[in-house]
Amino acid sequence: MTDLTITLTSGATVVTLPGDLQWVDEMTPWKVAQVYETTLTGALLITESARLAGRPITLQSGADFGWVQRSVIEQLQALIDVPNGPVMTLALPDYPVGSGTRDFSVRFRRDTGAIESAQLKHKTPPAPTDYYSLVLRLMQVS
Repeated sequence: MTDLTITLTSGATVVTLPGDLQWVDEMTPWKVAQVYETTLTGALLITESARLAGRPITLQSGADFGWVQRSVIEQLQALIDVPNGPVMTLALPDYPVGSGTRDFSVRFRRDTGAIESAQLKHKTPPAPTDYYSLVLRLMQVS
């Protein structure tokens, strides 16, 4: 069995995530931007243009997969807390398994909350090895 992992790299920092996180918006159309407005006469004006970047990449754990340890959440939060942080490289496993990775230049999507996490089994105080669910929101920038 191949050990699948996802990596998020920012400079010398590499955050390793489980390879079974689900990319929930992978098939969501994003390449055409649309803006619409209503004129004073009531007419609808629609403007569309091609998007060159901004593809959403939302990685999410489920009820029984994709859990991460608290230490990983802390690594991600440290990256998120850097204003105007650098562009990062996201490496996702490619199909067929073992054939390499799909690499994306990404940044955090801060407008929707870059991260959500919840402890799976409540413990006080939480330990770095406790498991959490994860929703990680990124966008492709080039």
